[in-house]
This record gives sequence, C-alpha cells and structure tokens, in this order.
Amino acid sequence: KMEHASQIIDDVCFSNIPNIACSGTPTSGSISSDISEFCASGEPVLTASGYDTAGGITLQWQVSDDNTVWFDVAGEISAVYTVSPAITETTYYRLISKLSD
Repeated sequence: KMEHASQIIDDVCFSNIPNIACSGTPTSGSISSDISEFCASGEPVLTASGYDTAGGITLQWQVSDDNTVWFDVAGEISAVYTVSPAITETTYYRLISKLSD
C-alpha cells in the first residue's frame, strides 16, 4: 500500500501527471502573483514554483473566503492559475501538492 501525504505549497493553471508509485511528503514551494492589490476587481495569475515535480505528484488549487474553510477549484490542477471570475473581495488561494493514488 502506498503512503499518501500532502503539503500546502503556499497560501496566497493543466497537466496530465502519470500515476507512478511514490511515498513520503512532497516538497513545498511558493506562489507568486502578477498583481497583489487592486481597487475594484482583478484577475491575477498565480504561479507556483519550487515544489516537487516528480512523477506521482498531483496539484490542486483551493480557494477560501475566510482562510479557514477551503474548497477545490474545479479543474485547476497545474502550477499556473488565472483567477476567474474577477476577484471583488478578499479571497485566499493555496495550492496543494500530494502523492497520487
């Protein structure tokens, strides 16, 4: 049986990753944005770097309005995510990396 572990890459997009057996905890990295503040609304591009890219690692972007309860962003499973629709209030994003089943 494979061990399953996940690591939050950062709190602050498509690739087909093969299902390769692995174990342990993925290495986390960081997230940057092309914009950090805006007045009315905006669609930032979030880019992850410095995380494990070995086979068997899957990615999943998550979103939260309170930085406590997180929800998967449907279909966003790569290192680059263009936020859409535009953000109009404080919103938190993070990218989860984990070992595939």
